[in-house]
Amino acid sequence: MQAHNKGLKRVKNSLTGRYTYVSKDRFSGFNTLILFIIAGAVISLLGNAINVQGSTRGSIDEKSQLPPVTTNPTPEPKVKILYSGQVSYYSHEGCIGCGENQITGSGQPFDENSMTLAIPCEDVDLGYNSTGHIKYGTKVKVLNEDTLQQQDAVINDCGGFSKYNRVADLSKGLADSIGAKTDKSNIVIYRYE
Repeated sequence: MQAHNKGLKRVKNSLTGRYTYVSKDRFSGFNTLILFIIAGAVISLLGNAINVQGSTRGSIDEKSQLPPVTTNPTPEPKVKILYSGQVSYYSHEGCIGCGENQITGSGQPFDENSMTLAIPCEDVDLGYNSTGHIKYGTKVKVLNEDTLQQQDAVINDCGGFSKYNRVADLSKGLADSIGAKTDKSNIVIYRYE
């Protein structure tokens, strides 16, 4: 048997208890493949250990590290409903005693085609000792609940139309843009906070 097994070594398999012959040249065949796999794993582990060890030694200044990125969504703006109810609209033609030079409460010339509206005078904040809570120039959205049309607008005037159970007086241009009819349309005036 010795003559046939030149260059081979008899080795007992510890799991099965059987003897097998393996090459005396430890860098050949299957043993070489196993050796390269083990060497690669060792190198990989050493590389990770060096990276971990380097970071624990303070090689990266802790103050210069960026905080973790968080994905906080932008909070949704809150809707504040200012008025809800019936409205009227006004124009140069429908205003008794008004001419082309009509001035709004904010001091701007009235333009019936603009996207503006008047609110009850008691709600206007005129500054010193005023009990109102809305300033001229406040940007709002005006929604016609019947047609679901809405338009951006600016409050630039005030009036005494609340005695007619109306919440606002829209310029003709604004009323036309959302299909609002005097005393016949359900209107919501709101803004984002």
